[in-house]
Amino acid sequence: MELIQTFKKSYFLKMSNDKHLIAQVNSSQINIFENETYKHLAQFKEVGNASVFFSNDSNLLLAKDNDRKLVVYDLATMSIRCKLKPKVGSSNGDGDACISHDNKYIINLGYDFPYGYISVYDIENGKETRFREDMREVYNQIRYILQLPDGRMVFTTSGNVNL
Repeated sequence: MELIQTFKKSYFLKMSNDKHLIAQVNSSQINIFENETYKHLAQFKEVGNASVFFSNDSNLLLAKDNDRKLVVYDLATMSIRCKLKPKVGSSNGDGDACISHDNKYIINLGYDFPYGYISVYDIENGKETRFREDMREVYNQIRYILQLPDGRMVFTTSGNVNL
């Protein structure tokens, strides 16, 4: 067995779904590498200590912190696509987030002490729509499944606790 590549000062590494890109996250930045050659492609400093989520087609990267920052990056141009923020008084929480299969929406688990909610952000206009805000639940994980012909989205959550 041989060591192929070392990534210094990493909190964690995440590979894109198509196995083409690697996101390296540390306390102050996100670095994007090409998986086959480990060539450094980009460095993003807008969200430190971030959780990152690739879109299914690996064209977008969502970075979120557990406070109030959500940044969507376009990986074709290695630039910021948009910045999103929850309503004042809310935070992103520690839970998951995901990107819809058509790359039009960010689905995020938010938190208003002491309860959670599900936010759906429109990437084009930044509009936030909240769901399950009054359910007295807290969520850890979310997965986008599909969008129905009538426009409704289907996703699964776990870790919800009735308080």
